[in-house]
Amino acid sequence: MRWITCAAIVVLGLAALSCSRQSGTPAAGAQSVEQAVVAAADSAAAARLKVLEAGAAAIFEASCTDCHGGDRPSAKLPLESTVFVTAMVGMPCAQIDTLKLVEPGRPDRSYLIMKVAGDPRIKGRRMPKGDDPLTADQIKVLSDWVVALAAAPADSSAPAESGAPAAPAPRTGS
Repeated sequence: MRWITCAAIVVLGLAALSCSRQSGTPAAGAQSVEQAVVAAADSAAAARLKVLEAGAAAIFEASCTDCHGGDRPSAKLPLESTVFVTAMVGMPCAQIDTLKLVEPGRPDRSYLIMKVAGDPRIKGRRMPKGDDPLTADQIKVLSDWVVALAAAPADSSAPAESGAPAAPAPRTGS
Protein backbone atom coordinates (compact mmCIF):
# COMPACT_ATOMS: atom_id res chain seq x y z
CA MET A 1 0.00 0.00 0.00
CA ARG A 2 2.90 2.37 0.73
CA TRP A 3 4.26 2.13 -2.82
CA ILE A 4 0.81 3.00 -4.16
CA THR A 5 0.69 6.07 -1.94
CA CYS A 6 4.20 7.11 -2.98
CA ALA A 7 3.36 6.55 -6.63
CA ALA A 8 0.21 8.64 -6.31
CA ILE A 9 2.18 11.48 -4.71
CA VAL A 10 4.81 11.38 -7.46
CA VAL A 11 2.18 11.34 -10.22
CA LEU A 12 0.24 14.20 -8.68
CA GLY A 13 3.44 16.17 -8.13
CA LEU A 14 4.54 15.68 -11.73
CA ALA A 15 1.11 16.69 -13.00
CA ALA A 16 1.17 19.87 -10.91
CA LEU A 17 4.72 20.66 -12.05
CA SER A 18 3.66 20.17 -15.67
CA CYS A 19 0.76 22.58 -15.17
CA SER A 20 3.04 25.19 -13.60
CA ARG A 21 5.45 24.99 -16.54
CA GLN A 22 2.59 25.52 -18.95
CA SER A 23 1.30 28.51 -16.98
CA GLY A 24 4.78 29.96 -16.52
CA THR A 25 4.30 30.60 -12.80
CA PRO A 26 6.71 28.52 -10.71
CA ALA A 27 5.27 29.77 -7.42
CA ALA A 28 1.82 28.58 -8.43
CA GLY A 29 3.35 25.28 -9.53
CA ALA A 30 5.07 24.80 -6.18
CA GLN A 31 1.82 25.54 -4.39
CA SER A 32 0.02 23.06 -6.64
CA VAL A 33 2.60 20.39 -5.87
CA GLU A 34 2.18 21.01 -2.14
CA GLN A 35 -1.60 20.88 -2.47
CA ALA A 36 -1.36 17.66 -4.49
CA VAL A 37 0.89 16.05 -1.90
CA VAL A 38 -1.43 17.06 0.95
CA ALA A 39 -4.46 15.80 -0.97
CA ALA A 40 -2.75 12.47 -1.70
CA ALA A 41 -1.73 12.08 1.94
CA ASP A 42 -5.25 12.91 3.13
CA SER A 43 -6.71 10.44 0.65
CA ALA A 44 -4.33 7.71 1.83
CA ALA A 45 -5.14 8.42 5.50
CA ALA A 46 -8.89 8.36 4.80
CA ALA A 47 -8.54 5.08 2.88
CA ARG A 48 -6.49 3.55 5.71
CA LEU A 49 -9.12 4.64 8.23
CA LYS A 50 -11.90 3.00 6.20
CA VAL A 51 -9.98 -0.29 5.95
CA LEU A 52 -9.19 -0.32 9.68
CA GLU A 53 -12.74 0.71 10.57
CA ALA A 54 -14.08 -2.20 8.51
CA GLY A 55 -11.68 -4.49 10.38
CA ALA A 56 -12.82 -3.10 13.74
CA ALA A 57 -16.46 -3.56 12.73
CA ALA A 58 -15.79 -7.20 11.81
CA ILE A 59 -14.07 -7.82 15.15
CA PHE A 60 -16.93 -6.24 17.10
CA GLU A 61 -19.58 -8.13 15.12
CA ALA A 62 -17.81 -11.47 15.66
CA SER A 63 -16.74 -11.03 19.28
CA CYS A 64 -18.79 -8.34 20.99
CA THR A 65 -22.32 -7.89 19.70
CA ASP A 66 -23.77 -10.92 21.48
CA CYS A 67 -23.59 -8.74 24.62
CA HIS A 68 -23.10 -5.26 23.14
CA GLY A 69 -25.88 -5.40 20.57
CA GLY A 70 -29.61 -5.36 20.21
CA ASP A 71 -32.11 -3.24 22.11
CA ARG A 72 -30.30 -3.47 25.46
CA PRO A 73 -26.55 -3.55 24.91
CA SER A 74 -24.40 -4.38 27.92
CA ALA A 75 -23.13 -1.28 29.74
CA LYS A 76 -25.34 0.71 27.34
CA LEU A 77 -22.48 0.41 24.81
CA PRO A 78 -23.69 -0.74 21.40
CA LEU A 79 -20.95 -2.14 19.18
CA GLU A 80 -22.89 -2.98 16.03
CA SER A 81 -21.19 -1.86 12.84
CA THR A 82 -23.63 1.00 12.29
CA VAL A 83 -23.09 2.70 15.66
CA PHE A 84 -19.78 1.72 17.27
CA VAL A 85 -17.89 4.83 16.11
CA THR A 86 -20.36 7.32 17.56
CA ALA A 87 -20.80 5.18 20.68
CA MET A 88 -17.08 5.21 21.54
CA VAL A 89 -14.95 7.83 19.80
CA GLY A 90 -14.30 10.71 22.16
CA MET A 91 -16.79 9.43 24.72
CA PRO A 92 -15.89 9.50 28.41
CA CYS A 93 -15.10 6.26 30.17
CA ALA A 94 -17.47 5.52 33.05
CA GLN A 95 -14.97 3.27 34.85
CA ILE A 96 -11.90 5.57 34.75
CA ASP A 97 -12.96 9.20 34.46
CA THR A 98 -9.54 10.37 33.19
CA LEU A 99 -9.88 8.25 30.05
CA LYS A 100 -12.05 8.17 26.95
CA LEU A 101 -13.52 4.95 25.58
CA VAL A 102 -11.59 5.74 22.39
CA GLU A 103 -9.25 8.70 22.25
CA PRO A 104 -8.25 9.32 18.62
CA GLY A 105 -4.55 8.79 18.11
CA ARG A 106 -4.03 7.42 21.62
CA PRO A 107 -4.56 3.68 22.03
CA ASP A 108 -2.60 3.96 25.28
CA ARG A 109 -5.34 6.27 26.65
CA SER A 110 -8.30 4.40 25.13
CA TYR A 111 -10.22 2.23 27.58
CA LEU A 112 -11.40 -0.02 24.75
CA ILE A 113 -7.83 -1.12 24.06
CA MET A 114 -7.09 -1.55 27.76
CA LYS A 115 -10.23 -3.67 28.19
CA VAL A 116 -9.55 -6.07 25.30
CA ALA A 117 -5.83 -6.30 26.12
CA GLY A 118 -6.49 -7.13 29.77
CA ASP A 119 -4.62 -4.12 31.17
CA PRO A 120 -4.34 -4.45 34.97
CA ARG A 121 -5.92 -0.99 35.45
CA ILE A 122 -9.31 -2.01 34.03
CA LYS A 123 -12.39 -2.39 36.18
CA GLY A 124 -14.08 -5.76 35.92
CA ARG A 125 -13.06 -8.45 33.48
CA ARG A 126 -11.11 -8.46 30.27
CA MET A 127 -13.37 -8.41 27.22
CA PRO A 128 -14.90 -10.22 25.51
CA LYS A 129 -16.41 -11.64 28.66
CA GLY A 130 -17.07 -15.38 28.63
CA ASP A 131 -15.25 -15.88 25.33
CA ASP A 132 -11.67 -16.32 24.19
CA PRO A 133 -9.61 -13.12 24.40
CA LEU A 134 -9.00 -11.25 21.19
CA THR A 135 -5.81 -12.25 19.41
CA ALA A 136 -2.77 -9.97 19.31
CA ASP A 137 -3.57 -9.30 15.64
CA GLN A 138 -7.15 -8.28 16.45
CA ILE A 139 -5.96 -5.95 19.22
CA LYS A 140 -3.45 -4.46 16.77
CA VAL A 141 -6.24 -3.77 14.25
CA LEU A 142 -8.21 -1.96 16.97
CA SER A 143 -5.12 -0.03 18.12
CA ASP A 144 -4.25 0.93 14.54
CA TRP A 145 -7.84 2.10 14.03
CA VAL A 146 -7.55 4.34 17.10
CA VAL A 147 -4.31 5.82 15.72
CA ALA A 148 -5.84 6.28 12.26
CA LEU A 149 -8.74 8.27 13.71
CA ALA A 150 -6.36 11.14 14.45
CA ALA A 151 -4.44 10.87 11.17
CA ALA A 152 -7.42 10.96 8.82
CA PRO A 153 -8.66 14.29 7.50
CA ALA A 154 -11.69 15.78 9.22
CA ASP A 155 -13.80 15.40 6.10
CA SER A 156 -13.34 11.62 5.83
CA SER A 157 -16.91 11.09 6.97
CA ALA A 158 -18.11 8.77 4.20
CA PRO A 159 -19.35 5.44 5.53
CA ALA A 160 -16.83 2.61 5.60
CA GLU A 161 -17.40 -0.20 3.15
CA SER A 162 -18.41 -2.46 6.03
CA GLY A 163 -21.45 -0.29 6.56
CA ALA A 164 -19.90 1.20 9.67
CA PRO A 165 -20.08 4.95 9.94
CA ALA A 166 -16.82 6.73 9.42
CA ALA A 167 -15.17 8.38 12.36
CA PRO A 168 -16.11 11.89 13.33
CA ALA A 169 -13.48 14.58 13.06
CA PRO A 170 -10.71 14.03 15.60
CA ARG A 171 -11.47 15.72 18.90
CA THR A 172 -8.89 17.84 20.64
CA GLY A 173 -8.25 18.05 24.34
CA SER A 174 -9.03 15.57 27.09
